[in-house]
Amino acid sequence: MAYRAQNQALYTQLADTLRNQIGSGALPPGSVLPSETDLMTAYGVSRPTARAAFQALRNQGLITVIHGKGSFVRRLDTPPTHTHTRSITRTPAGPSGAKRGGRRTTTTAAQRWTYTDTDTDTGQWTVLGEPQHSRTDATPTLALALVIAEREPLFVCDQLLADNTTGRRLAHRLYLPFAVCAEVPALETDPFPHPGQLYTLLDAHYGELYWTEHVRARMPTPEETTTLHTPNNAPLLITQRITHTPSGRPLALEETQLSAEDTQLTYALTAPTPDTSTT
Repeated sequence: MAYRAQNQALYTQLADTLRNQIGSGALPPGSVLPSETDLMTAYGVSRPTARAAFQALRNQGLITVIHGKGSFVRRLDTPPTHTHTRSITRTPAGPSGAKRGGRRTTTTAAQRWTYTDTDTDTGQWTVLGEPQHSRTDATPTLALALVIAEREPLFVCDQLLADNTTGRRLAHRLYLPFAVCAEVPALETDPFPHPGQLYTLLDAHYGELYWTEHVRARMPTPEETTTLHTPNNAPLLITQRITHTPSGRPLALEETQLSAEDTQLTYALTAPTPDTSTT
């Protein structure tokens, strides 16, 4: 069978054919797809056309590619391979200079708790290279999230981390308003603490904190694919964590990115205690 020029591009026609075979069960979940060479022979198309058809099916989430083994119809009922736990823990502030998560922290008399973030402060993850420090002005989106004026100055800290067990990579970015640093003396000296130390300092100054997280997915840019080693153009899982004072004022915003391929997020949720003081 050879394709002829129609209104559709040749690679789209080929992708439609394979999609129909997947939908009909002719190519069941887990089955291996023909190679690029096999498609060229069977359908009379060029290698770039066969490759583009595979790319279209990958972008639609219908197939997955295992390097060295081939392309396979995705098993939609397969449990996630990776569980990414989102949590923050705290312990009573210990002696000055105590080590937490492989990092040395400094406590003061005002610090009641020492915090640990599972992404950056535990032995599961290793920081690759040196964190990148910079400053920027709040975009409309950041201004809305942090309830600050547009173009208000922010400190930015970027880190790239690797999972010591699986090799997965995670990008972490912290936005910290200049105004918050001006209110917390320790942050005036060092506005780029790791998240656990940041929470410890903010708790000591503002009181008990709480966090909100927003999760979304999108396709990665070519640069993100290279940096995070995202397989097969899988989407990214993007979380935004906002740290709040007890009264609800946003203090800092963190964003993490990692591949959504075979990954699920897990949270521990705690129901708030109703405030009955006014009832």
